[in-house]
Amino acid sequence: MAYPPPPPPRMYPYYVPRPGSNSMATISFLNGLVGWIITLLTICANVLVGVLAVATAGLAGTLGVCTSVIACVSPITWLLAIITGHIAKSQISRTGEAGGGSATWGLLMGYLGLGLMLISICVIAILMATGMLVSIPFLSDPSYWEY
Repeated sequence: MAYPPPPPPRMYPYYVPRPGSNSMATISFLNGLVGWIITLLTICANVLVGVLAVATAGLAGTLGVCTSVIACVSPITWLLAIITGHIAKSQISRTGEAGGGSATWGLLMGYLGLGLMLISICVIAILMATGMLVSIPFLSDPSYWEY
């Protein structure tokens, strides 16, 4: 008894794997996110410093210095998010990789963080200059220093 011939092999369509997600886009997104997390934690810690300064009679100065030092990391991460976001956008347009949304969010968080930081620095500088201009006439008056 003869067996029938095996069926012909099935022809599957040729599959071209899609390129993976761009790593620079992921780095941009994570840098922007870490910068905002550090900023929010610093704000919460500074509120805690105010409470501890009252509760511990001024022993919270060390925590205040630590939060000030840690707050300097946020602008660096935002700047890195902007740089890596632009690099990722150019690589994605050239290679067709995925990750355009991550790069866009990284750029958005980086530009928003740096912009708000620069605006707050300008507002603080204006308030300091206004305070100095208002206080100069009082301080230069000799009767102000006499009780």
